[in-house]
Amino acid sequence: MRAADIARIHNDPSDPGPQWVRGQLLRPLDQAFADAVLAQLQAAESAPFAMELRHLGAATTVDVPQGSAVGGRPTAFAVAFIATDCSGGDTILRPISDRLLDTIAPWAAAETNINFTPVARSAAHLASAWSPATAAKLATLRRRYDPLSVLTAVGL
Repeated sequence: MRAADIARIHNDPSDPGPQWVRGQLLRPLDQAFADAVLAQLQAAESAPFAMELRHLGAATTVDVPQGSAVGGRPTAFAVAFIATDCSGGDTILRPISDRLLDTIAPWAAAETNINFTPVARSAAHLASAWSPATAAKLATLRRRYDPLSVLTAVGL
């Protein structure tokens, strides 16, 4: 497949546009996971987003030699709820995705990725975006480079 055609794999839009995304990194899955998610989706009057489940593979567990601040390396799967109509974000999309995230909580990885925490569900959820060692390193850098906590507004 030509690189220019990669967007066709998921039928992604070819032009830029808004998207609403929430997700979670997951531990290994089983049939109970599939049953729980399908039951929630069948109970919903509508699911205004696509649910994407990706197996991450072993390569994602390996950090770069100098280390990075990427969280969630020891996870097995990623799930994302993606909508291209963002108009019902707080009133429609968030409640449904909250129920789905609550449903899949037993399979949630202890560590996630900051990309899946743009709207942290709790302080613990935000803290799970990094390993404890990476969080400590980021806190040290923050004290050095952001002593006035300018980045607090974005949840960092």
